Amino acid sequence: MNENTPTFEDPNMDYPTLNQRPQFLKVLCILSWINAGFQLFFLTLYKLMVNEDMKEMIYSMSPDDTTKEIYQKTFNLLDKTSIYLLLLYLASIGVVYLMWTMKKAGYYGYLGAHILILLVPFFEQQFTITDFLSSSIFSVVFMVMYGLNAKHLNA
Repeated sequence: MNENTPTFEDPNMDYPTLNQRPQFLKVLCILSWINAGFQLFFLTLYKLMVNEDMKEMIYSMSPDDTTKEIYQKTFNLLDKTSIYLLLLYLASIGVVYLMWTMKKAGYYGYLGAHILILLVPFFEQQFTITDFLSSSIFSVVFMVMYGLNAKHLNA
């Protein structure tokens, strides 16, 4: 093009390059880090603070046997799965960082980690398909949203 040919580009504006992180991916990564941080905080707090004495105190405050049974099942599940969930959420932080740095391996790692996060509780207790579907809604939505951004990630 010669100097007199008009273009619609503003010479003062920064145009995105191929490796620039899309805004949507930034938001997803930040939300994933916040979620993983909360999960790590609460799971660590559970492992460090909740002991048999505290559980007994909570059981004694239960208004009825049904509530007490729910607490017992919840504590039993957390006792069996919290260390696995801690490790998987740590892995989640790492694979989200890979996506932040535009690596496609982060997307596949995220899928694997979050599928395992969904399945770990169900290895320890029986479940219905309704339980599984209701607990997986947000994870599936994030997997799909990351999938929409996978085209921007490098191999």
